[in-house]
Amino acid sequence: MFLEHQGYSCRCATTGEQGLASFENFKADLVLIDRMLPDMDGASVCTKIRQTSDVPVLMLTGKVSSQDLVDGLEAGADEYIKKPFSHVELMARIKAHLRRTKVSTQTNTIKAVGSYQIDAKAKQISFAKHKLKLTKTEYDLLYKLLSYPECVFTREQLFTAVFNYNSDSSDRTVDVHLHNVKRKISAISQSHHGITAIYGVGYKLSLE
Repeated sequence: MFLEHQGYSCRCATTGEQGLASFENFKADLVLIDRMLPDMDGASVCTKIRQTSDVPVLMLTGKVSSQDLVDGLEAGADEYIKKPFSHVELMARIKAHLRRTKVSTQTNTIKAVGSYQIDAKAKQISFAKHKLKLTKTEYDLLYKLLSYPECVFTREQLFTAVFNYNSDSSDRTVDVHLHNVKRKISAISQSHHGITAIYGVGYKLSLE
């Protein structure tokens, strides 16, 4: 009701199966999933969505453990929002994610950075000539690192650059998303990805 009052067209479901069926029939720009559903775990719903779509996914949960956060992000969620939260906070995060999906560029130039190739218009990054199947958040984090090779970013800087706001879970969120990126690269190539963790600080993209 709150989202519709803000002018958004919404589809609601009370179970995971209903949600997946609705997702297949409704071209959603963003998905909100509760972690606890009566028929299946919200993370399982997210995993199924990620098989066919990179649409932003926000997972809402009353669970607060670090492992719950990791599980949700590894399932493909872009962000993990802990209850209780205000409608104003949720709307700010929704708008931030929707802005990210609508940003485009007019250039067709494909930029090479080491073993990576960036097609900014198509929002596609390849590694060793293999296209990476990245979520929007994974793409944005990797793109930020590739834009400034050898530059060290704190986790907070990376999170803020991608989401445009601060979060108490910024450190773990960045860690999990970049872990997913490295895992996807390792699955297609034996070459080193160059994503280097700087102990106690953050990350950089090394071209060595």
